[in-house]
Amino acid sequence: MLNLIRLRHLLPGFAVHGLALLAALSLAGCGASAEAAPPDAPTASPTPWPTLAAVGSAQAVAELRPEETPAPERAGPQLVDQFRAEVLPNAASVFPLEGLAEYPVRVEVIVLTGDLDPVVMISNPAGDQLAYSNTGRLREPEVIGQFIFPADGFYELGVAAAQGTGEVGVSVYRLDPQPDGSWSITRVTFDTTRPNGILVAPDQRTLFVAQSEAGEGKLRELRAYPINDDGSLGPHQVLHNFYPHRGIDGMCWDSDGNIVATAGWDESGPGSMIYVFAQNGRVLETHPLPVDHPTNCTFGGPELSTLYVTTARGYLLRAETTR
Repeated sequence: MLNLIRLRHLLPGFAVHGLALLAALSLAGCGASAEAAPPDAPTASPTPWPTLAAVGSAQAVAELRPEETPAPERAGPQLVDQFRAEVLPNAASVFPLEGLAEYPVRVEVIVLTGDLDPVVMISNPAGDQLAYSNTGRLREPEVIGQFIFPADGFYELGVAAAQGTGEVGVSVYRLDPQPDGSWSITRVTFDTTRPNGILVAPDQRTLFVAQSEAGEGKLRELRAYPINDDGSLGPHQVLHNFYPHRGIDGMCWDSDGNIVATAGWDESGPGSMIYVFAQNGRVLETHPLPVDHPTNCTFGGPELSTLYVTTARGYLLRAETTR
């Protein structure tokens, strides 16, 4: 088991989730830099994780069992990108949205298929409209940015059609720098509904995507897309299927060219874990976590060998590694 140190228990709703929807394909990952092993490289002797002592006044997480550290009564507002829905004329799809007055929320709805001019609305339970967005253009995303809830409680997100029909959801986009200093944006995935983590291989030839949509029958997979010479993507390969359990939330590279990922929860399956995958999808290591619902992970510290992990319960964990 990987022993971690709890560094801080963040404010409720302040846990870091994989929220970014835009990604430049030139990213090389967030782990320590090193040449990546090829996908078919031998994987029999992974680098071991060390046992840690407490740092400063921090307690060892072995003492921080979930039953001894009650979770906040509710999380903060979610970024509303966790759905895929068909939008038809004269009908609205309505999704629940929980919010806290002190935490703004950003809503972005993307047209996946069809010729649709979407309308996005946020309303209170009484039906009073609090926010509205409609560009009046077909196939254009609709964004409500930095919406501030008037009070704690539950609200409704409505998606309707100003004209046309289609399907809305979430995709992965590529940003390309332009000579004038601006950036162009290109959609590169057309088969994702909840891309919750992305990595580009160090050789720039493969895009790894965590497709992690919650719900019965929804896809929760680690995928590998080949990157073509023109920047477009080829058909993906499923490297690992997490269904019916919780899939990957965050992931980064280690210095051996392996994917370090956070996934799982205590509700089902093997539980909350740190996974280490080879680029061909082979599971090299799993490390159970004593705190539920891990969200993001990254390497930091002077040598980029310290693994930091956040959780939905507001914990920040740290492990010293040799990676």
